[in-house]
Amino acid sequence: MILQSLVRYYEDLLQQNDKKPTDERIPKLGWCLARVSYMIELKEDGTVKQIISLKTEALKPQILCVPEMFSRSGKCPPAYFLCDNAKYLMGINIEGTNSDIKDRFEDSRKKHLEILKDTESILAKAICKMGSRKSKRQSKSAGALGRIK
Repeated sequence: MILQSLVRYYEDLLQQNDKKPTDERIPKLGWCLARVSYMIELKEDGTVKQIISLKTEALKPQILCVPEMFSRSGKCPPAYFLCDNAKYLMGINIEGTNSDIKDRFEDSRKKHLEILKDTESILAKAICKMGSRKSKRQSKSAGALGRIK
C-alpha cells in the first residue's frame, strides 16, 4: 500500500515537471540533473564544430537533465554517457597533467561505441565517428578549445 502511494506520488511529480524550472524537476528513471558548463557541437563527420559555453551570466553552469551519472571513484573511474568532462570525452586534461587520460578517453570511447553502434540517427553516427578517431585525438581536440563561444 505504501509503495503504491509512493509510485503514484512520483508519477504525479513527473507530470508537473513542465511547469517547474529545470533545477526543480524530478528526473525520469535513468536520468539525473547535472551542472553542465559546455556543450560540444559536432559535424556529421564526427569532428568538433565548436564548443559552446552554457554558463549563465553569473558564470554558473546550467542544470540540465542528462543520462544517469552514478558516483565514481578509483584509479580510472568509469565514463558517463553523453555528459562528462574533457578528459573522458576528448582525451584532454585542461589542468595540464596527463595521468590516466588515455585510459579515461578509451573507456568513454568504448562505452559510446557500444551503446550507439546500432543507432541510425545522424547525431549517434557523428558521436561514433568522433569516438572512432583514435590517432591525433589530443592535438585536434586541443585546437577546438580555442573555438569556445
